[in-house]
Amino acid sequence: MSLRLLDACIPDALASEHTEMMPIVVLDEPPPTSRGAVRPTLVCVSGADLGKSFKVGMSSFVIGRRQLGSCDIALSEGDVSRRHARFGFGDRGFEIEDLGSQNGTTVNGTRITSIHSIRVGDRIGIGRTVLLFAQHDELEERVARMQRLEAMATMAGGIAHDFNNASRLYSATSS
Repeated sequence: MSLRLLDACIPDALASEHTEMMPIVVLDEPPPTSRGAVRPTLVCVSGADLGKSFKVGMSSFVIGRRQLGSCDIALSEGDVSRRHARFGFGDRGFEIEDLGSQNGTTVNGTRITSIHSIRVGDRIGIGRTVLLFAQHDELEERVARMQRLEAMATMAGGIAHDFNNASRLYSATSS
């Protein structure tokens, strides 16, 4: 995404005999992405990996302890087994399965013993680490970004207007 500044004539309400040149922010949107608008992720909300985010695809992967080649998502906690749980997309949507780990796997605080369906907002416990299953919505993010830019442009326009008024007032009093 890029921004361009354009000069545009905007009538000044206080000075009807002329117009002011004011910069206008124009947002150049990037071309649409080829991937889907919604991307599922696992976000670490508790544990040694707090704040880390892991993108989830449609293929299954193994969550485990940080060991070379033993898992696809490596967690730092010592109470996580090398191959702790398998996460993936199955017949019932996203699913998780404990792989016989020492400390077990929980979904929303309940220990699971078989394949368990996962929904957005579910909290997955892997040892002391808690992962939140979330979906990142690109469209929602773009709308929020555009709203922020629009608010900034409005604020910049207001500041420019106030500056022009103060400048005229100063010019009038210094003459």
